[in-house]
Amino acid sequence: MVPKEWNVHFKLHASQNTVVEVMLKNGKVDIIEVVPEERRKDIQNLLLFTLDEKINLN
Repeated sequence: MVPKEWNVHFKLHASQNTVVEVMLKNGKVDIIEVVPEERRKDIQNLLLFTLDEKINLN
């Protein structure tokens, strides 16, 4: 779990030439931009998942 007082803005460079720009503010995640846009469907926010849920995703 991320502390609510953490406020960050970042770009994540992922596989398949994908870049995800994200804002985390007051505990809320806002996906600002995904390039290429067709990869947006592949994005998963795992912040609220338990460790067991993350392990069992696949």
